[in-house]
Amino acid sequence: MNLLQALLQTYNAAEAAGLVDVWKESEPMLLPLYHSSRQSRGEDIVQLTISRDGMFLQGRFLTKGEYTVFPVSEGSLIRTANDCPHLLCDEFSYLAPVEKKKGARHSLYMKQLQDLWEYEQCHRNDDFQSICTYLMSGTVRRDVLRTVQICCGEQAYDVEGEVVSWQEEEKGKGKTRQISLEDLFITFAVERSDGAVSVSQNRELHRFFIDYVQYTNRDKPVETCDVSGLPMYCVSSHRGVVGTAKLIGISNHKEAYIGRFTKGEQVFHLGYETSQRIHNMLKYLLDTKRYSEYIGGGANVVSWMTGDLPLGGAPIMKDMEEEEKDDILESVVMGEIAAEPVPIRRTEEEVLHGKDSKTIAQYFAGKKDAGDEIFDNYFCVLVLEKVNNGRMAVKYFRAFPKSDIKQRAEAWYESMKWPGWSAKKKAFVLKTPSVYSVVHFLYGQETEQGIICANDKVRRAAIERLLPCILERKPLPADMMRTAFFRLTNRQSYRKYWPQALLMGCGIVKKYYWDHGMWDQKVPVLNDKGAILRMDKRSFAYGRLLSVYEKMETAALESKSGGEEKKKENSNLRVTNAARLWSSMIHRPYRTISILEERTQYCKAILSKQKPGYKVYFEKILAELYTEIMEYEGDGQHHEKTANSDFILGYYYQQQQFYTKKDETSDAQRQEGGTAV
Repeated sequence: MNLLQALLQTYNAAEAAGLVDVWKESEPMLLPLYHSSRQSRGEDIVQLTISRDGMFLQGRFLTKGEYTVFPVSEGSLIRTANDCPHLLCDEFSYLAPVEKKKGARHSLYMKQLQDLWEYEQCHRNDDFQSICTYLMSGTVRRDVLRTVQICCGEQAYDVEGEVVSWQEEEKGKGKTRQISLEDLFITFAVERSDGAVSVSQNRELHRFFIDYVQYTNRDKPVETCDVSGLPMYCVSSHRGVVGTAKLIGISNHKEAYIGRFTKGEQVFHLGYETSQRIHNMLKYLLDTKRYSEYIGGGANVVSWMTGDLPLGGAPIMKDMEEEEKDDILESVVMGEIAAEPVPIRRTEEEVLHGKDSKTIAQYFAGKKDAGDEIFDNYFCVLVLEKVNNGRMAVKYFRAFPKSDIKQRAEAWYESMKWPGWSAKKKAFVLKTPSVYSVVHFLYGQETEQGIICANDKVRRAAIERLLPCILERKPLPADMMRTAFFRLTNRQSYRKYWPQALLMGCGIVKKYYWDHGMWDQKVPVLNDKGAILRMDKRSFAYGRLLSVYEKMETAALESKSGGEEKKKENSNLRVTNAARLWSSMIHRPYRTISILEERTQYCKAILSKQKPGYKVYFEKILAELYTEIMEYEGDGQHHEKTANSDFILGYYYQQQQFYTKKDETSDAQRQEGGTAV
């Protein structure tokens, strides 16, 4: 299924479900055929209310953000330099004669209105008749000026040509404001016994214009539409998707088709009605935040279900809920040795779309147990980029069966999940980061708001590279894993968000290993309970060693400063030697361990007096790790070798061990008489 077929199928399914032409004042709606819409900026759209007998009643400016829907013709929908009028609602210069060169617009509009009037005589529509009677009375200019007086209030105003100006007070100073009548868009409402009904809301009037367009196209040549496969009137010019930027157009370079075709129109045949359905569907998806996410650089990621539009999209760019973000700040590197065993638990929050998250969105968010519902339709993902003011580019599109995308999302979840400490739950919680979080970590810088990638083009390119990893199970690019490890080598660049960076980096490294089968005998990094598995590797051991020194020094400093109750007060007073030597430990691990051992001797002296059980416990682990490291360094060939990405996994593994109760008779518990390590 290609993009055009997917959009057509989605529109047809939505139409059958009664989702087309459902009016919402401040939200985009799925437009009926041969209609378009505009969103008010506050003072650019005027609605004139007309009585049943065609008399002006009142006018108003549409409020900012309010939408208006209006019928269009084949020529007006794609007008740029031409003056082809819309079928009813249009700019002021079409509805009333103006000066300068735009006088011809009104003549074209009135000629078209006469054709509509003649059609209406055989296809009665009372609302159109009321509006048409008013338009033929020639009072549009006067009534629009009355409406503009609403903006002027009690201020005196001047009219010069088509420009209305008046003075306003702003911060104690006078300010001249202007409204150009030519720039106003005029729409209508008809007063009924049950209240005024606008053109935007009037489904009967919409049907009238749909029938009119189909009536006028009945004698035009018929060809087979290459998308729907049905015989119909085909067109070569199509509406813009974002402004005038078009998805479908004819190449200006004849060499693209010459030799096989004599005209560009012969390359591809798209029916006028099919084009309307496709473009109306795409416009709705792009305009609605439930389906579309801006990723920077003029590009959007759009996702939807072809047969179940109300299900919404899968907002795979979103981050976790704020409470989850804040909770992870108190991570394992800041924690205390646990007094009780802490289990690994999966998060149950709907982390992408709140309570509105649907099944497929929850899977992309990392929520594994989202249900087993199977929809008989396709899940589509589109990356659409505005290249310039006239062209849109499809950077990526895939349509997946519902059951297939569930499996793919599950695979992404399993390969990216990583245990993070939740202070709220007092447990490790398995979490899958959003695509945005991954990109911000890889290519961003730390700010007060978090780790943020401010470069739109870099962010967009990275997201486009990651989408196939999620949707098509392609391996994570090696350069991304190397970037993640490189970012973590410079620990000092993260003054506030180091815990999040560490968690994110570990997840990316684990994902790369998972994709490339680099675990011994393909053993996963996490067991079935979510605990990190130990690796018998040199860099892993060095990471564990640094973690032990850091925890030992932290325990000594806390003990010296007065205990746990002053932990937060003193946490920023001194950076541990392990943190200072982090980068050195990665680049020259063998040389650095002797420096680290020397600088932490004072810790053992403090713990001997304050917490002798802790001293025994740390010395036992250090002895085991030194023995293991000497086995790797025994022949001296690897003394100058740097540590690889296993280092951060080893560091995180050892931090996790400090949270896990080993047994009831651990050394520290026997010595201290209570606290398990």
